[in-house]
Amino acid sequence: MKQHKRIIFRADGNARIGLGHLTRSLALATMLQEDFTCVFATQEPNPDFLTTLEKAGISVIQLPATLNYEQEAKELVKLVQPFDIIVLDGYVFGTKYQQILKSKENKIVCLDDIHAFPFLADALINQAGGVTPNHYQADINTQFFLGPAYALLRPPFLEAATQTRQISAIKNILLNMGGADPDNQTMHLLQAALINLKEINIQVVVGSAYRYYKQLLEYARQNSNITVYQSLDAEAMCELMQNCDAAILPPSSVAYEWCSVSGLLLVHQIADNQKDLAAFLTQNGLAFPLNQLNQILLHPDQNEIIAQQIKQQRQYFDGKSKLRLKRIFSDLTLGDFLQLRPAEENDMQQLFEWANDPAVRQHSFNPAPIPLEIHQRWFHHKLTDPDCLILIATFENVPAGMIRFDIKENQATISYLLDKNFRGKGFGAWVLTAGVVQLQQLQPDIARVIGHVQQSNIASVVSFQKAGFTKTNIIPPVEPHSLVFAKELN
Repeated sequence: MKQHKRIIFRADGNARIGLGHLTRSLALATMLQEDFTCVFATQEPNPDFLTTLEKAGISVIQLPATLNYEQEAKELVKLVQPFDIIVLDGYVFGTKYQQILKSKENKIVCLDDIHAFPFLADALINQAGGVTPNHYQADINTQFFLGPAYALLRPPFLEAATQTRQISAIKNILLNMGGADPDNQTMHLLQAALINLKEINIQVVVGSAYRYYKQLLEYARQNSNITVYQSLDAEAMCELMQNCDAAILPPSSVAYEWCSVSGLLLVHQIADNQKDLAAFLTQNGLAFPLNQLNQILLHPDQNEIIAQQIKQQRQYFDGKSKLRLKRIFSDLTLGDFLQLRPAEENDMQQLFEWANDPAVRQHSFNPAPIPLEIHQRWFHHKLTDPDCLILIATFENVPAGMIRFDIKENQATISYLLDKNFRGKGFGAWVLTAGVVQLQQLQPDIARVIGHVQQSNIASVVSFQKAGFTKTNIIPPVEPHSLVFAKELN
């Protein structure tokens, strides 16, 4: 289904805070351009970045410079149109900022890597590995998309992730400490960790916001093995990476880009928000800490070490993150076409057909077909039971599925299913999320919602996870092969 909606990306970047937020937001916008109109809203935009946006066909809303972000949110919300999706990428867009934007009921997506404050977003993307929803304080209806499966990669790196690579020797090392590198870690590393590597070519990349460029050029003139590049676009950066055998990078988006190309990676943390990603990369064999550089260069099994690291990188970076990220935003628009309504008497036959669909029976705890007479009695009983709520999902008035809540005291147990024509399209997570919202409105005393899923029912497992449910350690005695997902409401 072709979308014509607008996405507003709110992100800033400069010499003080770096260009990371702008870079990863642009990577996401590039992925979504086929289906959405993408717009950047930013303060004091970097001229080179404006040129990049212009080349990409992305328009810009230039916001007045201010540190009063709550007031900015009030002004920004005036520019937001109905059904716009707003992407927030920055640590200043806290709970209050999100609350102001939510006042117009637009969908909000947050790109995050520090889980520092409560989130009200409809969807939260954190590409760092090892992070779970339990790290976050978030609205109960926030959907989480966590880990490198959702890596925010620019097009050349998505393509590179589908290719194989072998490295036989370390002849060229890439050094990049981000586009701004405000503390000049580039020079620090050249004069410390890399000063004795005279036989290896050092390819140094800095951005337009790097303030020490002249000093760096002078140092490079004094060292013939150092080559300096500034403000490389995605294609040039990817090509340079493919010509290097190893890289020294901060644990940030650029490290993910290197992992998509693959090769020996050493990470050097330069900011607090990189802690999670540094731990993930090093603990899962995708990178080594920089202090192991000399040990690896002198190791007799160097080639095997690099080959093993490339193998690990390929396990996490498969070049398919674009498809997954596009699905997130496509799913967010489902609410404009999907509705939930209470079940009625004339829904009995439709539910009977759904319940006896072979795929539904296969994933049911009792796979036997249901006789019509038994279904009729069951349906009429549930429809009049005050402790049961059945909702029918419709897509443009066409029945698409059902969700049922059986209530006992302050807990509700979910059962849901989808029409065969609506499976595999992200409807499951939407039905679960929207169903819980309606349950809360009708039964505000419900404190917990749970769902039982067969371990083999991967689609339902994914739907519960995307809808913000957490897998518990409960093993029901009558359903030993099931998983129990839960969501706390109060």
